[in-house]
Amino acid sequence: MKKCLNCMSEMAGKDEICALCGWDGQDNEEGCLPAGTILQGRYIIGTCRKIRIADIQYIAWDALFSRKVYVMEYFPSQIAERYDSEELLVEECDQELLEQGVRCFLEQKDKLILMDQIHGLLNVLAGFQANRTAYMILEYPGEKTLEDVLRTEGPWGLSKTERLLKNLVRPLMAAYQSKMIHGQLSADCCYLTMQGNFKIGFFNEALYVTELEEESVRCTMDCFELAHIAGAALTGIDLWESQPVDDSLEILEEEVPSCAINALVDALSEDVSWRIESPQEFLDRFTDEVTVEFPETRRNHKKKN
Repeated sequence: MKKCLNCMSEMAGKDEICALCGWDGQDNEEGCLPAGTILQGRYIIGTCRKIRIADIQYIAWDALFSRKVYVMEYFPSQIAERYDSEELLVEECDQELLEQGVRCFLEQKDKLILMDQIHGLLNVLAGFQANRTAYMILEYPGEKTLEDVLRTEGPWGLSKTERLLKNLVRPLMAAYQSKMIHGQLSADCCYLTMQGNFKIGFFNEALYVTELEEESVRCTMDCFELAHIAGAALTGIDLWESQPVDDSLEILEEEVPSCAINALVDALSEDVSWRIESPQEFLDRFTDEVTVEFPETRRNHKKKN
């Protein structure tokens, strides 16, 4: 028997197309590890699930424990390339930058492994260095993400959106206590569990090694993305993505309290100095669970007739 490298189900040796998922043996995109690559003598790399600015994510099979896993490869696309070799290639002038990113990636891996009892975080099972880069091995909770749920169920009401934010903020704050930000938070890195909650995965603060964003910007990015998730939940993700944020907020003004609108406005501000830095502060202000004096609005409202 052989394995389908897209869903990791068993295939008969003569089959060329997976009966379960329809995979026809097509390889990963150029730059990714080829499907079938074996890491550490046990992790069989499958198809690429996602390519982001500083990492590539694959489904994989852990041959030692006979289980599906996710593999996250540090791949800073601003400086790195891959051609025929499995190793990353960088210019000599960028070698130190790559090594710095690898160290940051592995340090975050070590912290995440120690947080495997935190509800709401995908467990990081292992990590290692190979191919001139680094890898994290994460638990496989399934394929359904928050983005998938929002596209099929949205828009949501205020109370359901607040419950979602509480589900996401709790593990984020646990990470903050270990001095970790997510770095690339989005609805498609939050996975639906069998219990109906969401788990956040694929932290990668190492992306900032090559992005060179100021610390003040880094500290606001998780709140910025939380606000996008909340806005997409309230308006429906398709509408949120298809029109300017101000237009969506104007629609929401008639449906949700001003505390939620003001929290969204500040978290999404183009002026970084206005942005909210703490996920807990964003949640508290969104739900009006703290008393803070703020201007009635920080956005120019269109005059209504």
